[in-house]
Amino acid sequence: MAKLRAGKALAKVLKNEGVKYVFTVAVSNYLPFYGGCIDEGIEIINVRHEQAAAYAADAWGRITRTPGVCLGIGGCGTTNMTTALVGAYYECSPLVALSPVGESGEPLSREGESRQFNASRMFEPYVKWCARCTDPSLLARYGQWAFRHATTGRMGPTILEMPTETFYEYCDWVDVKPEAYRATNRLHIDEQLAKRAVAMLLEAKRPLIIIGNGVHWSNAYPELRDFARLMNLPLVSKAGLAQGYFPEDDPLFAGVTISFNRPNCPAQITPKADVILVIGARAEKLTAFPNLSAEARIIQIDLEPSEIGRIGNVELGITGDAKTVLSQLIKASKELASIPSESNWLRFVEEEKQKYEDGIRELGYCKSKPIHPARLVREIRDFLDKGAYVIIDGADIGSMGRTYLRAHFPGHFMIAHGNWGNMGPGVAFALATKLARGDSQVLLLTSDGSFGFNAMELETASRYGIKFVCVVSNNLGWGAEIGPALRTAGQVYTSKMSVTLPEATRYDKLAEALGCYGELIADPEEIKPALMRAFDSELPALLDIRMSTEDWWPIRSKMAIPMEEYLTKTST
Repeated sequence: MAKLRAGKALAKVLKNEGVKYVFTVAVSNYLPFYGGCIDEGIEIINVRHEQAAAYAADAWGRITRTPGVCLGIGGCGTTNMTTALVGAYYECSPLVALSPVGESGEPLSREGESRQFNASRMFEPYVKWCARCTDPSLLARYGQWAFRHATTGRMGPTILEMPTETFYEYCDWVDVKPEAYRATNRLHIDEQLAKRAVAMLLEAKRPLIIIGNGVHWSNAYPELRDFARLMNLPLVSKAGLAQGYFPEDDPLFAGVTISFNRPNCPAQITPKADVILVIGARAEKLTAFPNLSAEARIIQIDLEPSEIGRIGNVELGITGDAKTVLSQLIKASKELASIPSESNWLRFVEEEKQKYEDGIRELGYCKSKPIHPARLVREIRDFLDKGAYVIIDGADIGSMGRTYLRAHFPGHFMIAHGNWGNMGPGVAFALATKLARGDSQVLLLTSDGSFGFNAMELETASRYGIKFVCVVSNNLGWGAEIGPALRTAGQVYTSKMSVTLPEATRYDKLAEALGCYGELIADPEEIKPALMRAFDSELPALLDIRMSTEDWWPIRSKMAIPMEEYLTKTST
């Protein structure tokens, strides 16, 4: 049994868990832990803000399905990570956050009441597990528990707090592999449940599958593909990590749900389905759970029992891992029936898909100056390798991105805002994605508003040589707000709200100042050559694309009313 500083023992836990990076704003007080990580071959990625550290850890978890690790100084550094941690919770992303507690909030007088920050109390409702370890001899064990909770069952973020001095004190180290402190098997379901689900789908005239992030976290790609094709079932995907788990060029693919009034192929299909198999899809507004018929018979599969029935009344609820349950459904379908024949339903789905594609095609080739956002996204779609990873950040351009981009493989797209709605993770997400998938193209599609939240992380990318391309859709304003504001309040109030941004701001020059490649683009014919130059630059790159201000975000709220009516109501 070896004697180690507890900080080094905790680093060994990370090594055993396969951790490659710790995202942090480095603080000298934590040298035993940082030094331990460096000795174990774990790289310290020292970012410019703790929010970016947590975002990067979240992205690492999403792209690899293994825990990303971040560390923020206890107190202010931990609260800086708040938005990212809650976002990871909503996306079920495995993330381990470390929060060493030092002098933050301590009174100068011994007679004063301690106001030292307590992350466990703050975050308990929004993480899977949180704890404070004050005993150096238990710090490594607590670290193991943090990983166990982050990775088993429905995954999610965990937080471990410790007084800074525990890193320095000695403890006994016993080398224990992760298999010793968590289950590694997947839960199976009763064989009769699988047969009942298949029988319901065979009885249907208009069957449909809806998938969400659960298929990503269980890595259910081959099983989902094989089952849908075996049963000839059309399939709808929620936007984000689920995209690519069924090929979007397959005749059975029925589209991606898109929120806030953009053209939406599934909107014409899902209300007509009579038996619907919902797999790992949460009922959340921002990622647009589709409308279903009140008469539809629903089969819902989810790893988390409390999710069953949240989408509405279900006829058959199945608690289980998507990959395992789908493999059992494949077995049951082979026992019960051969492949169903072509149907009017499948022809209807194909016709609706064609109408959708025909309806959006023209704008994708728009030649207007400034550039129409549909043209930008279509150009990106046609330029990128099929193996590229795309992060979509921002509201206005995000909705357009989901309209035109097509996923070709699991994890192809990462929708930065997710179900939490947070803007600005894009640059940090791109950092982590490139670290995880270094041989692939990584492109961030963001807006001038969202980019500003973590723009300084371009310097982090430059410092570490992390090469990705950031495309800033610059429509000179908060696109999610201008349209609704103009409709509701008119030009006078909208200008006073300052939701427009100055044309003179040059994000390409900012990128250059931070050691990256930068370029300003205003001609749609220059988009493809600029993308080529950016990827060939051998630097982190940013393209400031000047966009049309005519295609503002669709009206989001039915509550929006003209300002004159609002003033009349409030004055009486």
